[in-house]
Amino acid sequence: MLLTIVLIILTVFMAAIVIGLIVWWIKFGRNFFKMAKNLTQMNQNTMKTPNLTDFSKNLNDQMKMINEFMKKRK
Repeated sequence: MLLTIVLIILTVFMAAIVIGLIVWWIKFGRNFFKMAKNLTQMNQNTMKTPNLTDFSKNLNDQMKMINEFMKKRK
């Protein structure tokens, strides 16, 4: 009797998890993976090799951009 109750509870719990995953996939999952694919393609298209003689200038510019981005997020 106890084993039957435990198995019923486990089955209901697993069904809730599966339904939750299906709902998440329909609402967010497809778009999330499409966005990730688009980001990798965009990075490949816009990526430039840095000039090593201007490395310190590029690094300073990158750090300024990151700092400005973080300030905007606050």
